Amino acid sequence: MLMRKTFILLIFTAVLLTGCNKYNKVADELSFLTPDKFQCTLVKVYSGDRFLCQLSGLNNEKVRLLGVKIPIAEKEAAKQYTESILKRSTLVEIEPDKETRDSNGDIPAYVIIPGGRMLNLALAEQGLADINLDEIGKYKSLFIEIDQQTDVKIIEEN
Repeated sequence: MLMRKTFILLIFTAVLLTGCNKYNKVADELSFLTPDKFQCTLVKVYSGDRFLCQLSGLNNEKVRLLGVKIPIAEKEAAKQYTESILKRSTLVEIEPDKETRDSNGDIPAYVIIPGGRMLNLALAEQGLADINLDEIGKYKSLFIEIDQQTDVKIIEEN
């Protein structure tokens, strides 16, 4: 009887330790959610302002560029421009602003490309995107500055 209780206690301890180990692993994989910025690796460009990227050890996530809206006439050119910068396996820095998900489940974010430039601003500077000030929080002054330097269209939905 004592041997059976010891065996059951040993099995219970092993299960408990395994569960804790899995919890720690999941917590480590989700640690990217806490900082203001995180990195991801490009998987596929969908359009000029949307792409798929792989987060550290997790599933792929769709990212949407904050503060820009691609006019219909510029859709193909904007996609080509984004593809020219974001090659497969490019490591980018993602910085969400006010929301962590939009209505489509995408991560709305500012995207810092290799070299330190913000892709959101680069598209507007190239004249491939209009600026949507209603979406922008943290970097509003940078987007307004782009508007003053170029003839980009500002959209205010409110």
